[in-house]
Amino acid sequence: MVRDGVFCENQKSIVTELLSTATKSVKIAVAWINFDDYREIFILLLQKKIKIRIAVNDDVANRKYSKNIKELTHLGAKIRFISMPSNNKYEHHYMHHKFCIIDNKLCISGSFNWTKNANDNNYENLIVSHDINLVNPYILEFKAVWQLSKDDINMLRNPECCEYCKKPKMIICIFSQEGYYNTQADLYKVCGCDIEHIFSDYFDISVYNNLITIFEKYSDMDEYAYEHGYDYNKEDRNEKINFDISNYLSNIRANRMNYKCQD
Repeated sequence: MVRDGVFCENQKSIVTELLSTATKSVKIAVAWINFDDYREIFILLLQKKIKIRIAVNDDVANRKYSKNIKELTHLGAKIRFISMPSNNKYEHHYMHHKFCIIDNKLCISGSFNWTKNANDNNYENLIVSHDINLVNPYILEFKAVWQLSKDDINMLRNPECCEYCKKPKMIICIFSQEGYYNTQADLYKVCGCDIEHIFSDYFDISVYNNLITIFEKYSDMDEYAYEHGYDYNKEDRNEKINFDISNYLSNIRANRMNYKCQD
């Protein structure tokens, strides 16, 4: 059994052993994967009805495994090639992540690409952790990587700046109840000197109610802790509420930049 820790050798065997423990889902964002080496474990997981999503960099190193990728896709895996924009033909940008999330409870990260060269020839590190404060940010990042388009990435790299204060313009969203049946979401563009209303969108009332429920859950926990003299880690509490809200919002919109999510 692999315990939490840092591993600087035998990374492939550790990754394979941890993948074999999955019972529900596996989410992988790794720049380069040797699908010949991991085909067997991926097929085994798919035969167990475990959901697999894999994001890799879009290049010839990964595309050469098209036969294996087609087979895995046919068996139910979802595999996405992430293409990063470049400003000119001499620049090369990569989806350079190297992490995996198993059952939303365990994360594997570090410098290790899932390739033969990385395993046999390089000095690499692999970090294994069940710490929810590490797992949750990776869950949100995987959602972002999975959904971001080239337009999204360009916008994140080159944010619009105010011509007066020269500061980047941020987009904020304010949710409010609209009547008895709707949730109103107002988007504003904010810089250092101005606030501009962009547009309003509408969801059913369940969105507002679910957001309020999240806040009330933690408010009730705070009140209970105060009444009974319990001490708790406020940073952990804030991390958990931020994750719950971000995770919920990511499920009701296309993605963080409001572009249509690709299947």
